[in-house]
Amino acid sequence: MKKLPILFFFLIFSNLNGQIPQDYVGYYPLDTNSNDFSINGFNGQSYNTQIVPGIFNNAYNFNGINSKVISSGDNRNITNVVTISAWIRTNAQNRYGFVVSKYDWRIDKGFHLAIWDNGHAFLAGRNTSNNYIMVLSLMPVNDGKWHHLLGIINGNTWKLWVDCELQDTVYSSASNPDLTNNEALAFGYYPLGDNGNHRYFEGDIDNIYIYNRELSPNEIQALCDRNPVAIETDNGNIPEYNVMIYPNPTNNNIKITSNTLIQQVSIIDESGKTILSKKINTNSLNLILNQIDKGIYIVKIQLHGNHLIYKRIIKK
Repeated sequence: MKKLPILFFFLIFSNLNGQIPQDYVGYYPLDTNSNDFSINGFNGQSYNTQIVPGIFNNAYNFNGINSKVISSGDNRNITNVVTISAWIRTNAQNRYGFVVSKYDWRIDKGFHLAIWDNGHAFLAGRNTSNNYIMVLSLMPVNDGKWHHLLGIINGNTWKLWVDCELQDTVYSSASNPDLTNNEALAFGYYPLGDNGNHRYFEGDIDNIYIYNRELSPNEIQALCDRNPVAIETDNGNIPEYNVMIYPNPTNNNIKITSNTLIQQVSIIDESGKTILSKKINTNSLNLILNQIDKGIYIVKIQLHGNHLIYKRIIKK
């Protein structure tokens, strides 16, 4: 068991050819709420979702019936270029469900990342070409495992990646491609619907990033290179350790508690560099983080008996 958290740590930070870009126009971790941690701060409102273990910390579970998250209809400076990234886990059969949506077929504009009823992932939408554009994954993803989906629309070029692999590229023919619309940005749900069918997603969704530009190959790799198998081995979720970190996300400080003695705590950035470390011998401590830049960090916690726990935190 002691080797599992080490594997978790190694796979999080190994092979990162680039860092997760921080210029997102929407970032929804979906850990304990549907808040937007981008500069825009367009918080979502969740309905009938449940919190479950996710890629990091928690994710949202959508029941396929009436679960949804709805955010602002603002276009977030997205005109004809967008990158959408999300982690999903589903074993739903014969179900067409939307993961991320900002789409209005009535005005021939918008986009969505979704799962087809055959279990394949797809990126689709309209950009004033008078056609429905769709890029389908090569293999189904409804196997009950975590998968990373990433779609890029750049003018008339539409691309879909699944688990770091480019699936396909489709070209449209709009003379002036435009994705802007007034529909809400939504997760697990299609607000406008198709003849009353709102395409509810059944499964788990985690860590949604949205950018108003095309990401580079290195940036795409950084977003999808969070190995879910390793993360699921994090023994911090085993009740006997009961390690808690709060508040998370945080502005300036965090409190760490455990029912086992904590011997050392380290804060590690996404490059794998340790930026803060403390040796202690207590069940709880407060860490002041006001000298740390905003971003995503891993907290490495060494417990009595040399048990290692890794947790993610977000510094706002």
